[in-house]
Amino acid sequence: MNLARLENSSTTTRRDKVDIIAEILEVVHNGASKTRIMYKVNLSFAVVNKYLEFMLNSDFLRKISFTNKTIYRSTEKGASFFCKYNQIIQLLCEDVPIRSQIKTMPPYLLAR
Repeated sequence: MNLARLENSSTTTRRDKVDIIAEILEVVHNGASKTRIMYKVNLSFAVVNKYLEFMLNSDFLRKISFTNKTIYRSTEKGASFFCKYNQIIQLLCEDVPIRSQIKTMPPYLLAR
């Protein structure tokens, strides 16, 4: 779940890097090929390669090579990041209904 899902807006919003990293970690939880990641997270081949390289170097992912296939899985550090990311999203979701219930005071009351 990313921050864009919190908004009830019909306009498209850009995902930031943290959202994309979390989405990749969600896809690779049980192992996924580069192609599966690319399609599930909706990234181009070039962009997915950059994220995978960054996440491998940051120890969020590990690469498992078989004779004819390579899959990516999250590491303990990646799983920890994903868990903390979801906790932040949950905190933000709890706050959303409260914000919608807050009403501003009429200007004539503020003048007193």
